[in-house]
Amino acid sequence: MKLKLITGLLLCSLFASAQFTTFQSPSTQWPLPAFPSNTVVYTPKEYQDSSQKYYPTIIYFHGVGEAGKDVTRLTGSYLLGRIKNGWEPQAVNPVTGKLEKFIVIAVQDAANWSPYPVPMRYARNFIIANMKLRVDTNRVYTTGLSSGGQTSVMYACWDESFAGKIAAVVSLSPAALEAQAVRNLSFFAKYNTPVWFISGDQDGFTDNAKAYTNSITNAGGSAYTTIYRGGHGGWDAMYNGTTTRQVNGKNLNIYEWMLSNGRGPVTRPPTDTVPVVTRKLIATLRVYDNGDIEKQ
Repeated sequence: MKLKLITGLLLCSLFASAQFTTFQSPSTQWPLPAFPSNTVVYTPKEYQDSSQKYYPTIIYFHGVGEAGKDVTRLTGSYLLGRIKNGWEPQAVNPVTGKLEKFIVIAVQDAANWSPYPVPMRYARNFIIANMKLRVDTNRVYTTGLSSGGQTSVMYACWDESFAGKIAAVVSLSPAALEAQAVRNLSFFAKYNTPVWFISGDQDGFTDNAKAYTNSITNAGGSAYTTIYRGGHGGWDAMYNGTTTRQVNGKNLNIYEWMLSNGRGPVTRPPTDTVPVVTRKLIATLRVYDNGDIEKQ
């Protein structure tokens, strides 16, 4: 296990086989070390060998069952559990036909819900800056289940400063949105951010998914609800790619569907510029063997 400090926060562990980096990051806008949260970042196995490549990125919002201060709860199931067991989140881009791999970012809510938009944005910015992650900022996606199904939607429409930053949302069995997010569902139409809701036919949260789909589509946006047989659960089928929907004649799983949406060409975050030092020749000297010096 390799230890290092990241801006005063201790890196807890590295799972080399899964390319997991686990550490604590601030999940609040308040000064450090207030409210540090367990954080997991996954990078593809090829990441270290591709220094010029920028990657589509998934921000993952966990459910209540994964909240707390034990990071193994976060990495023990669903999307992160699959990755920890050796699976790589990847898909063939249905637009380009090329295989693409994702970066995944997840922050654990220390209480009993799922990270809210402002704390998650603060943590996300900290993570990307300190790890110097090569994130394709035009292809950042959110997904989550239950309480995370709620917060993955709210992150993309919380206010005008959030809206338009996410390329697409996959929300599984979403808990009821906060009133502010309900008022702002029209942002999904305004900023052309598609949302795919997936929920069970016996799931009490399915009415949420239907209502939000109607609100977004009535505003002129793109939203769709897939209903599967079952109650509040069964999310492994979505994260293992079993659940699909037909788009333009193709059956796409959630990863393929994400890649079919983007905000533009691959973009690279601005990098720090190094000032160019220029020198101007003022004079040259001729030194003789007798010690005389002559300026030219």
